[in-house]
Amino acid sequence: MPLSLHAQHGKFPENAEIAGLKNLASYRVNGAKRLTLGEGYVRADLEASLGTNASITLIATANRDPMWPIQYRCTAKNIPDLERVLPECAPK
Repeated sequence: MPLSLHAQHGKFPENAEIAGLKNLASYRVNGAKRLTLGEGYVRADLEASLGTNASITLIATANRDPMWPIQYRCTAKNIPDLERVLPECAPK
């Protein structure tokens, strides 16, 4: 859905409703207390047991390459031992 909306409007959806995700909470997995979709990103705020004010954010970038039309970069905040548990989100 985000790709087709980006292709139609030249930007990513500004929120879950525009993206056609009426009940964003239904996409939550264990450990995530809240999901937020904004223009070009999805953020999961994590349960306190995973870190104080911990979150993971996927940032989307539109790409002209038809094989990889959207690329995502992962960032994380306040996750103890991040390099071990989620190396793709660790700062390089």
